[in-house]
Formats: sequence, structure tokens, C-alpha cells
Amino acid sequence: MIDQGGMCFMRKIVWIMAYVLVAGLTYAAPPARFMAEPDINGKRIVFSYEGDLWMVPETGGTATRLTSFPGTESSPKFSPDGKWIAFSGNYDGAQAVYKMPAEGGEPIRLTWNPGRARVLDWTPDGKRIVFSSYMKTFIYRDPKLFSVKADGTAPEQLPLDRGVLVGFNPDGSEMLYCRKGNPEYQWKRYRGGSYVDIWRYNFKTRQFSPVTDFVGKNTYPMWFGNAMVFVSDRGPHKVCNVFLKDLATGTVKQLTHYDKLDVMMAGHDDSRMVYLQDGTLHVLNAANGKVEDVSVMVPSDRWRLRDRVINPEKYVHFMDASNDGKTALLEARGDVYAVPSDKKEDTLNLSASSASRERLPRISPDGKWVCFFSDRTGEYQLYKQSIGGGPWLQLTDGRFAYPYRPAWSPDGKKILFGTKTFRIYVLDVTSKKLTKVDEYHQLKNDEFYWEIDDYGWAPDSNWICYTTVAKNRNSMVKLYRISDGKRVALTDDFYDNLNPRFDKNGDYLYYLSSRNFNVQMDFYEDDHILNSPYTPVAVQLRVGEKPPFADLAAVPGGDETEKSDKPDKDDKDKKTTPEFRIDLAQLSSRTFPLPVKPGNYLYLKAGNGKVTWGSVDKWVEHDYDAVFKPNRSTKVWLHIFDMDEKEEVKLPEEVQDFRLSPDGSQLITHKGGGYHINAVDKAYSQKKFGEAVDLSKMVYTVQTMAEYNQIFNDAWRWWRDFFYDKNLHGHDWKKLGEQYRAYIPYVTSRNGLNWLISQMVGEVSVGHAYIFGGDQNRVRQPENRAEIYPGLLGADLVPDRKAGRYRFGTIFGPTKYNLDVTGPLARPDVGVKEGDYLIAINDHNITDSDNWFRYVQIVSGETISLTVSNRADGKDGRTFRVTPVFSERQLRYVHWLAHNIDYVLKKTNGQVGYMHINDMSDRGIGEFDKFWRAFRYRKGIIIDVRRNSGGWTEYILIDKLERKMVAYNVLTDMNPMRYPGAASTAKYVAISNEYNGSDGEAFIQHFKARKMGKVIGVPSWGGLVGIINGQLTVDNGTVYQPNNSFYGKEGKWWVENHGADPDITLDNDPGSVVAGKDPQLDKAIEVVLEEMKKAGKPEVPVQHPAYPIR
Repeated sequence: MIDQGGMCFMRKIVWIMAYVLVAGLTYAAPPARFMAEPDINGKRIVFSYEGDLWMVPETGGTATRLTSFPGTESSPKFSPDGKWIAFSGNYDGAQAVYKMPAEGGEPIRLTWNPGRARVLDWTPDGKRIVFSSYMKTFIYRDPKLFSVKADGTAPEQLPLDRGVLVGFNPDGSEMLYCRKGNPEYQWKRYRGGSYVDIWRYNFKTRQFSPVTDFVGKNTYPMWFGNAMVFVSDRGPHKVCNVFLKDLATGTVKQLTHYDKLDVMMAGHDDSRMVYLQDGTLHVLNAANGKVEDVSVMVPSDRWRLRDRVINPEKYVHFMDASNDGKTALLEARGDVYAVPSDKKEDTLNLSASSASRERLPRISPDGKWVCFFSDRTGEYQLYKQSIGGGPWLQLTDGRFAYPYRPAWSPDGKKILFGTKTFRIYVLDVTSKKLTKVDEYHQLKNDEFYWEIDDYGWAPDSNWICYTTVAKNRNSMVKLYRISDGKRVALTDDFYDNLNPRFDKNGDYLYYLSSRNFNVQMDFYEDDHILNSPYTPVAVQLRVGEKPPFADLAAVPGGDETEKSDKPDKDDKDKKTTPEFRIDLAQLSSRTFPLPVKPGNYLYLKAGNGKVTWGSVDKWVEHDYDAVFKPNRSTKVWLHIFDMDEKEEVKLPEEVQDFRLSPDGSQLITHKGGGYHINAVDKAYSQKKFGEAVDLSKMVYTVQTMAEYNQIFNDAWRWWRDFFYDKNLHGHDWKKLGEQYRAYIPYVTSRNGLNWLISQMVGEVSVGHAYIFGGDQNRVRQPENRAEIYPGLLGADLVPDRKAGRYRFGTIFGPTKYNLDVTGPLARPDVGVKEGDYLIAINDHNITDSDNWFRYVQIVSGETISLTVSNRADGKDGRTFRVTPVFSERQLRYVHWLAHNIDYVLKKTNGQVGYMHINDMSDRGIGEFDKFWRAFRYRKGIIIDVRRNSGGWTEYILIDKLERKMVAYNVLTDMNPMRYPGAASTAKYVAISNEYNGSDGEAFIQHFKARKMGKVIGVPSWGGLVGIINGQLTVDNGTVYQPNNSFYGKEGKWWVENHGADPDITLDNDPGSVVAGKDPQLDKAIEVVLEEMKKAGKPEVPVQHPAYPIR
């Protein structure tokens, strides 16, 4: 027998010990982790933490905060004499280079340029600060390197094509630099084409030479005597460690020997390297290889992590409405809210917990209960709760795959739901018995969406309708009877059929059927599209009844219909509802299209005698992933069709989402920022959405650390459930989750949490592992001019040291291939010419030592005064008012593109065309078609996919490239015409580089597999495990899980962590690029001309045969 008093005493002791422990932790916080971007000089270390700069002794201890601005200060670097710290900050809006006294003080701004500015180092003489920026780049991959004098005069570009990190020799005559890649790529053990390499540049001889040849990470070069200290993952464990390379002999020695977690974010002085490893600081002595650990205490108030109260109206992810229209049920920030339509009543938070996430709440038909999924046990389970609040009743246990939308049966006794593995379940609410209705394993779409919750209840709570996906990717409508487990296929796989739903009156089952094949033709006779494929149809459930639209007679010569007399209200009221039944014999033959025009329809839902659906005017790319689940980009028109009146209405505004109450009588819509409830009958008759419910009483307490844990756990589960390889590339996923979860207490911001999750998923070593967004809890910055940005003139300004002025170099504007771009100076009413001197901006005299960007800090649409002259003294000056632009990216791109087109045409005497495809999206198809029509009849075509950002359309391009000419068509007095006209006989050559990614890499693999021509360049990015269903976190962050990988006929995985290999490997070396050359393009021209010479006799004779004599 247990002594209850003793047990009570022991509980008190345990409670007191726990209190003491917590109190002790409160007043003796552990050393900090995850400081960022440290640098060292003398006996001091500076680093970034919580968006501010901090200083700590080299031996560790308590850090001192140097900055406190409510923005972000990063990338601190000591000057060689230790008196100054240069850093990147956004005090005045755009990121810029600042400097401040090393002991702290007022920052001094040094740059005003566009394209951001990340401080990298000081020159050894302490006179200039080197930074990277995307200024003057037109495709944002690698930045360029610039330097600015410590007094803030105009920045100058270093004589390099690009760069991401630098390290100077003691006298500044030479520099080690990382040319490309991401030094802190979360993709661990990355071996793709854009790996970070190290080069050496001599400022006197202007010679470049590669220093590393290891395909992997080579970062943070530090010049030490005649050696280089650097960070690399070339060791036996493929973990980033510090190495030393003798620059004379090439011998490499490993200095540190970590076997699990990487060395990161290194900084250095002339003899030591400071870096992060396992989240803490360490200092390495380059001379003897000795490492000292640096324990840092950061006395922060951690205000970003404090609990706070918000209105979660911006974080609503799901909605439902009660049958009486008096309650809207919202999933917001992971909690369930009952929001009354009566604005005088209070809103209830039914779940109220940041530690768990409640999803997909649904109101029971009697309005008394709510069901929802929650992860409070560590896995998502189904619960029910009283609509007025109170305890939860767990309805499921065990683990099933990620669940989708639950649906109450009309009698409220069962709940239907689906899962990520395309299993459909019915749960008996009382017995908690779970019955599998069906399952299938055919994904409908491998480019955009995964989630399908295409199911619904019949009025008798016994029959279920749902869809499964056939091997041809068409969806089939099926029925299931719970009482005996009978399955019935209503449709086969000939047509694609979606969204089956029973009318609540039991007369019909509706679905959308893709059976309209009236195509829209392309003007150029190359293509066609199915513009409006879907038709809503009704299936009459009972045999022997009059067809629903028998009284409609077609009007001769038109599409309109003539309707018989409509039933009056009395007739409708007298209508009796027969007992529900489904007569299975010849059921599919009783299918009748609704008398409406076909369209781009989705989201069909059925009410009582009314059927609703959404439409988009035309399919655009972001609509694809909204086929089953509304997204944040697609808006739809709402249609309501009345089965008695045989009429359709279209409501006057687009909505982001709409749903019906359990009995189909109420309509809830998400429109703009509001949620509206109206009776379906009223929405139909009045064409109105109803009143918006009042969201102002929604209250959510953000318990930040609890929420961070929940977000982390969601991300971990998503990767477990959706990653294409169940074994996660051989990793113990549970162990990795535990390892990285332990770091959450050290996270100090939402971005920090994203970084931590990225590090965890980076262990799997795969591309497309994107983690971003979320509630950053940003503090409002001091009021400044609204949205200031550096205005750009669409021109290169080149300093003329002799004249003491800037001269206009290239002025960018429209080209004959792209007339749709505009440049501030490329206008007939602005008389600025290449070679003119810039004299003044807004009456400020500008010399070659001035940072002219300083005088074009403007707001959108603001004009400036520009004075130019063809004389340096400004005489005969001309003044114009111009409107600078925010970005020159497109202007510079179309200039580069036009140069390449003209260059290829000139070098080949017009025999070879050139195209550059920026991405594999709908835009990329448009660009391809433009070039294709222009060049398909040339003897050769160069297809440039360098820096292609990917997408999904590569096979559409290949389809056109593979079209073959089979004949000539002869007409009198006319040149013979090729048949088919959309075919080409050209020789193809492709160019690819390290920044051709994703679907651009698939294009190269496809191109090679079909033996379409030679590929020139270097291995591509190496990321072809694609993504199709990014998941939203409770705070609107996004977590992608790479979930579709490719293998080819050789039985090998395509591309991933290596890249698509070229046939001829050739890098655009930095010396050539700086000299204005493009060796890859020149090689492509050489190869295509050689292939044209090898071309034999045409397959179709050019000379027509003799005309027949008949």
C-alpha cells in the first residue's frame, strides 16, 4: 500500500527542485549559440547576433552590443589597424556599406548603390572596403565585386567577372577569391556545377589562375605566408573543416578534424581564423593549428521571443460555416475560432495553443460539435470538441499519413477524410472504428500539386462519392456503400472527371467532366489548346424519372436555350423528397450535361437543388496547383446553378475560396481580406456574398518558443511523409530531428528557425530544399521617406579621370528583338548620347570622385533633373527631366541577348540562329516560340540555357525541336513550302552552365537522350528532385520537400548533386569574360558549323520531281 502523505511530500520536493533549477537557469543563462559572420583583430572578436553587432574578447566572456538599430546589421569586418568596423546595414532603407569606430559609435554610410552591398573585407592598406553587389548584373546568380574608399567616394568594380569571397596577400598585390557559388549553402556535401571554388588574381599582371580543383566546397580563403588557409568538405567525413594549402607545392594539410558538423562563416586576421562550429565560436592559430574554444555570453533581452498577442486574421488557412449561417469556423494561426455572424457576440478560440496546430475544422450538421486534426500527440489525430469549447475527445490514434479535409456525415455519426497516400477513411464517431474506403497510388500531377481531397457524402450517410486517378491520369468517379463495402465505378478513365458531390435533396450526383474538345487554334498553325475543357454534369440517381433538362429545346442556329415554363414557388414548396436511393442499373447512362457553356471550372460543390463551382478566365501557371486546394494566387468566379429554374448566375466579384455548410444551405466565401456568409438561395437570387463576419475579436497569444517547436515538428513530418525517398538518402531521420530540435532554445528569430530547419534538411543532401517566410515579428523602423530606393538611369557611367567627370557608356533601351522595354535615357525626347559627360544631378555638380548614386535616392515615380554635355567643362550643357527606374535587369538582359543574336548571325553569315531561354515556365515557352519562328528554317540553331531558372515546360520545347519535315508543298509561281511548316531541318547545339537549374537541366538530359545535338559548357546546378506541394506553416512560412526524382533509360538517377554533363566541357574562364569574350558561345558556333558541314543529302529533295503528264 502506498503512503499517500509520503507521495505528496515527494511531489513537493520534486516541484521545489524543478523551481530552483528553472530559477537558476533564468539567472545563469547558458553560453550563446549561432552567432554569425565573426571577424577577429587583436584581442577582439566582432560578430552579428539578433540583427545587431556585438564585440567579445578573443578569450570569450560577456559580449558588448555595438548597434541597436531596429534593422539588420551584418557582415562586420575589422580594418587592418583595428580602429574601424565596416559592415552591411539598412539604416536608411536599402542595404549599404557602413563603417563605425571599433569601440562603437555612430555609423557612417559609404555606399548608395542598388543590388545590395555585402561587406567582404578591407584592402590590406586599410584604404578601401571590398563588397559584393548585384549591381550591373542582369541574372541574379553570382554578384560582382566592388570596392569603396573608406571616405565614401564612388565605388569601383574590381577587374573580375564575379565573386563571393576575397582574401588579400599582405601587400594587396594579389588576391584569393571565391568566384562562384554559395559559401554557406545548406545543401551539405554538394557536388553540383555551382560548387564554390577558389582562384588567384594578380593585380599587376592581371593574371587569373585556379587554386582549387576539388569539386565541392572551397571557401573562406585566408592568405598566410605562402599558404592558403581555407574551409572545405574534402575530408573523409565530407564535413567542412579547416585546411592549409601550400601555394607553391600544392600540398594540402587538414588542420581541424570535425566529423559531424561543419565549420561555418569564417573570418580572419593575418594569422588566425575565427569560425562557427556546432553553433559556437572557435579561433584557430594558422601557425600551429591550435584551436581555442570561445564561450560567449550575450546579455540580450530576447524581446523577439517574448509572448505577444495578435489578431490572427492574416493567418487563416481554412473555413467552414454552420447550417444556420450564424457561425463561421476558421483555422487561424493553428487555432480553431468560432466567429459569430452577429457582430454583438463574442468570438471563441476553441483550441488556444501555440504548442500544437489544429487544422481543417468542420462543424457538425447539428451545429453542436467541431472536428479537427491536431498534432498535440506528435502526430496529427482527429478530435472533436463542443462548439462552445471544453475538453477534446480524441477520435483516432496510431499514425497515418498526412491527413486531408474531414467531412461529417449528414447524420453526424461518421467522419470521412483522406490522406497523403490517397487512402480514404470513414471513422465511426462513437466506436472510433476506422474503415478504409479505398486507396490508389497514381499521382495525378507531378509538376504542381499532390493533395487531393475529392470526396463527399450522400444524404443517407451510407453512400460516399469520390475519385481515384487512373494510369492515364484521368480521374474516375466511384461510389462506396458503407453498409456492405460495395464499390461502384460510375465513370471509367476515358474522360477526366473531378469533384463528385451529391445534391442534398438526393436527386442527383454532380461532377465536373473534361469532355469539351472544341479547341482554340494558334494563329501560326503550330499549336492548339483546350480552352474550356470542363462541363458540369448531373447523374440522375433514380431510374424511370424524367431527364432534368428534357424541357430545354435548342434554339436553331445558336448556342442559347429556350426554357419551358419555370416552376412557381408553390410548386417548389409542394415538392416532396422521395426516400434516398441509388438505382445502380444503367446509372452512368443517366448522365446529363448542365445547360451551361463549358469552361475552366474547378471546386464543384452541391447544395440543396443548387450546384456551385468556380471558374478562371484562362489557365495560367499558378492556377495548376489550385485544382484541388485554393492557393494564394488564384481567384475564381463563383457560379450557382439552380436545378429547378435551370439557370446559372455568376457572382460579380472573384473570390479566393468558397465552401458550403454541411447541409449545403449556407455559402461562406473568402474575398479580399474578409469572410462572408450568405444563404445559397440568397446568393443566387441577389448575386451577393452576404455580410462579412467581424474578425476584430479574434485573439491569439503567440507563445514564440512553443510555436517554433511546432513549426519545426511540422517541417520534420512533412519531409518524412513527402520526400521522394522513404529512407531519406540513408539517414536516421528521427535521430536527425532530435539532434537539431535540441538547438531550438538557442534560436533568436524566425529567420534563425528557418536557418536551423534548413541545416537539418541539408543533411539529406538534395536540392530544392527551400525553407522561407513566416512571421518575422519585425519592429517598425524610424519613419523615413517612404520606400526610398537608388534610382537607375539605364546606362553605364564610366569615370574619365583626365576630365574629372563621368561619361555615359552604353545606354540601354529597346532592341529590335525587344521593343517592349523602356529606358530612362533611351527616348527621343531625352537627348543624352553615349560619350556625353554627366555634369549635374538635381543641380548638384558631379565629379568623377562623387558617388553619384547618393543623389538619386528617390521614391517610385519621382523625376530628377539631369544635366549633360559633350564637354567636360559643362558648356553647352543640356538639362532633361528623367524618371529613373528601380531595376536595370531587363534592360541589360535584352542588350546582352541582342548582342548574342547579332554576333551569331554575323559569325555564321546568317546561317545560324541563336536563342536564350531564361526559364522553363509559360514565359520561357513564349520566348522559345519567338526565336523558333524566327530561326527554324536556318541551317543551325544554338539553344542557350545558361542561367535557366527551371520550371516544368522543357518537354514542350523538345516536342517542337523534334518535329521533322517530310515533304515540300508546291504552288504555282511560289517557292516550295516546307511541310509541315512548324518543322526544322537545322542542326542544334545547346549551351549549359553551372547555373542552368532544375527543368533547364532536364532539358539538357532530354536533349541528349534524344540525340538532338552536342552540348557545350560545364555541369549544371545538379538539382532535379523537384517540388510540387510546398506546405504552409502556421505563420505563413513555406517548407518545400523535394518529392519527385527522375531516372533515365540507363537506370540511373538524373542530374541530382552532380549536374547535367556537357558533351564538350568548357568553362568561361574569368580572364576571357573580363576581356568581353564568351568562349562557350564561340565553341557552340564552331561546333554547329562543323555539324552543318557534315550534313549529308537532304531527306527531302530540294528540287521537285517532274510534273506529271496525265
